[in-house]
Amino acid sequence: MESLGVEPTAYTYILFIDYYGKSGLTDKALETFEMMRTRGIAPNIVACNASLYSLAEMGRLGEAKAIFNVLKSNGLAPDSVTYNMMMKCYSKAGKAGRRDEAWKMFCRLKDMKLAPTVVTYNTLIAGLGKEGQVQRAIELFESMTLNGCPPNTVTFNTLLDCLCKNDEAVLGRSNGWILTQAGTEKPFYLVKDCKATVAHNVFVKFTKELGVNPTLEAYNCLIDGLLELQSAEMAWNLFMGMKNAGCAPDVFTYNLLLDTHGKSGKINELFELYEEMLCVGFILYLVSDDFSPTPCTYGPLLDGLLKSGRLEKAKELFEEMEDYGCRPNSAIYNILINGYGKTGEVDTACEFFKRMVREGIRPDLKSYTSLVGCLCMVGRVDDALHYFEQLKQTGLDLDSIAYNLIIDGLGRSHRMEEALFLFGEMQKRGIKP
Repeated sequence: MESLGVEPTAYTYILFIDYYGKSGLTDKALETFEMMRTRGIAPNIVACNASLYSLAEMGRLGEAKAIFNVLKSNGLAPDSVTYNMMMKCYSKAGKAGRRDEAWKMFCRLKDMKLAPTVVTYNTLIAGLGKEGQVQRAIELFESMTLNGCPPNTVTFNTLLDCLCKNDEAVLGRSNGWILTQAGTEKPFYLVKDCKATVAHNVFVKFTKELGVNPTLEAYNCLIDGLLELQSAEMAWNLFMGMKNAGCAPDVFTYNLLLDTHGKSGKINELFELYEEMLCVGFILYLVSDDFSPTPCTYGPLLDGLLKSGRLEKAKELFEEMEDYGCRPNSAIYNILINGYGKTGEVDTACEFFKRMVREGIRPDLKSYTSLVGCLCMVGRVDDALHYFEQLKQTGLDLDSIAYNLIIDGLGRSHRMEEALFLFGEMQKRGIKP
């Protein structure tokens, strides 16, 4: 422009500041802001807010405060956008004291008779959630409608995340937003054991009554929380609901449910879910998109097959896992060693242990204790002693389980002198039987 003899106007600078900020080019946005000032063009409220937007996204508090001061020194009155950006910056700065400053900004905004927007509330709720101040987050959430600012999808997802991730007990008051019993005046207590259930009620309120579309992250957060509370049926219903709503589960969603079915021994349900993953092309989609199914996907399946005695099917699944590019980790090998060992297939268990070592995966305490235990179970005490001695050389912290297994194996083989020696060694190490 300047080479053509055309001087940039304030509007020109604002366009560039806004573009750079929304493109994540914060430094370029700031350079343009400073260039505007050095050219004698006083930044107006729009220019300041555009610069603050860029800084708020990055949490660059010091520079944001400097621009806020420029704004005031130019005799400009901050508007709701200015305060929103400053609150976001304080919240993202990551320290409790700075989040208190965000709250002060909120109070100042109201003192200035400026109406908080949904962005204002979302910023503060997110900050309070990160700080673990669930009660204050709920109270702020409840005040939104009373102040004529209805929550949106971001509010919902932010509050849901806050409820699911914080563990300390909190006290709140229902006005029909949190609990599904609309209009109740009774106070309610949120404690660790029921927080996910309360979050579920928030979920129902938003989706069914307000028509909010939850994100995949919101579904996963709540399913995870419900499963931790042993509310598997509620979690499963939510899983079905998300699919009906057109929200496709991801690998994390499936892994959560696979793990739950595996731990509860629901082998049929476990494989129905895996078959669903295959039928909808989920596994192939991951592979074609340069992703691989994770060991978390296959762990519950392998464990379920081995516990139900379907040993050949477990081997087939292990091979399929590798075909799909999912490299086994120590957890997978531990499942195989333990599973085959407990069914009496000790040679297979030993082979998986050796394969694990060949592939450069370091056996952990579980790997060794599983192998020692199954070898002792079939009377192969010398082999068990070999791996036990190997375990002692690894530098891993031995526990009573490892010692008890080998001592019990020696006792069953009437090798009492060796058993007593190891018992004494265990006591010297300070390990209680």
